[in-house]
Amino acid sequence: MPFRMLISENDGLNEILSIARLELKKGPTAKRHPFRFAVLSSASSEKVSSRWVVFRKYTDEGKMLIYTDARSKKCEELSANPHCNLLFYHDRHKFQLRIQAVATLHHQDELTAKYWPRVKGSNPNDYLSIQAPGTPIKEKALGFERDMSMEDRHFVVLELAPQEMDVLQLNGDRHIRAQFQKEQAGWKSSFLVP
Repeated sequence: MPFRMLISENDGLNEILSIARLELKKGPTAKRHPFRFAVLSSASSEKVSSRWVVFRKYTDEGKMLIYTDARSKKCEELSANPHCNLLFYHDRHKFQLRIQAVATLHHQDELTAKYWPRVKGSNPNDYLSIQAPGTPIKEKALGFERDMSMEDRHFVVLELAPQEMDVLQLNGDRHIRAQFQKEQAGWKSSFLVP
């Protein structure tokens, strides 16, 4: 079955940026949208780590929100180095979006107070484990132990502010690629050789 491109050869840079933002906005809200999940990469002094994350919200200010546990390795890495990358891919449209961002970790503040009730009402278990994520355990049952009294003690909202976006529309031998870099006055944009 042929795929429908999101970006056509007639689209200019402003249209491409609008399309990318629209897909980001739909990701957390549209049922089964592939941008609901992204690969988040962060770095320590020794290595780069990548993992799938759930993309929770695209704000009116153009920031992306992801929930995590304060004890996770990603929080440790982003605290030391807030620069990170997100990778999104829309298979049905052969559309890739790479974003370089700067992370702000929100822990027991106004933003976490705003989003914790939604988590608490659906599935807070990810943030109530007795052991920190990634802790070695002797048997898998120990990974399921929860302390319900912890409430939002380990709940973190990662707020990711895009600094650069790289958009790639695959199309046989006529791929389209564009780059957008954040500046004081807006976004500096250019087409790139795919």
